[in-house]
Amino acid sequence: MKSAGALLLTLMLAGTAFGVSLYYGALEGKVTDESGKALSGVTVTVELLPAGMQTQSMPSSQAANSKNLKTAKSGKNGAYKFVALKPGVYRIQFSLDGRQGEARTAEIRQSITNTINVVLLPAGLQP
Repeated sequence: MKSAGALLLTLMLAGTAFGVSLYYGALEGKVTDESGKALSGVTVTVELLPAGMQTQSMPSSQAANSKNLKTAKSGKNGAYKFVALKPGVYRIQFSLDGRQGEARTAEIRQSITNTINVVLLPAGLQP
């Protein structure tokens, strides 16, 4: 009887996790320099844009207090990842001291992992 209860609990938890992963999307990628070398320590910020503001970022005073803002750092291999992102349009910003910042916009959809790889050029270098 204990094993049947444990199996039922496992199935319920797996079903809940599966259901949550179906609702949310994810974003991942790699940040490199102009030669293709991985850049670690890059600050990657994702911001869910409100409807009607999909071509611009929220004012910084609003963004700082926003529940729709998440930040991560790229790892030694330049990789970053965000999971459980609500579906919608996001502004993604990449920054590292000594490098030009980069910004992208992406639509995150349910059950999809978007990949955005970015090259950060040295500060002052023209593309």
